[in-house]
Amino acid sequence: MRQRTGFLSILVLGFASTIIFGSPSRAIPITYIEQAIATGSLGGVGFTNANMILSMTGDTTDVTDEPTTFFNFGTLTVNVAGIGLATFTDSTSVAANQAALDVGFADHTKGSAILFTSNPLLSAYDLSTATGPLLGTASYNAGLPFLTTDGLFVLNSISGSVTFIATTGIPEPTALALMSVALGGLAGIGLIRRRRGLQYKL
Repeated sequence: MRQRTGFLSILVLGFASTIIFGSPSRAIPITYIEQAIATGSLGGVGFTNANMILSMTGDTTDVTDEPTTFFNFGTLTVNVAGIGLATFTDSTSVAANQAALDVGFADHTKGSAILFTSNPLLSAYDLSTATGPLLGTASYNAGLPFLTTDGLFVLNSISGSVTFIATTGIPEPTALALMSVALGGLAGIGLIRRRRGLQYKL
């Protein structure tokens, strides 16, 4: 089990190679997305190796920080192929931990991670700019239930890597659909081991 306790001081790496969209100047919407091929259940309906997308839209001015860790609170949704869309009902945020080199979504009511993406290029990411797509190792709490509008969401396993992307502005539905297809393709590139039992300490 990997605990999020304490943070290491880390040098800022160049970020030019990770930014594929224009960076925002001031207060503008930003959408954070994680995609993975997952096995679990939503509202009591099981799914196996299904395309799963977690998404949250916030504003760059709402990003808060602690040493090397950044947060942006908002409404988190999950979309599972073959089942549909649900909204998490607990307090949720996207969080970037520069020292741990990861970014992802957390349930603050439970104090636990839902899904995080680990990638060395995240050492300088602060949630305020567009970035990605970045493939990385998945970190999550296998078997832990999270409350949604459609019942409990449970993530049991991830097949291969997980992909994180942040885009500025609010994507149109067509753009989101195309992004889903692109992320689905990226998820098939290589197999990266999964890590279970991550406890997210706030």
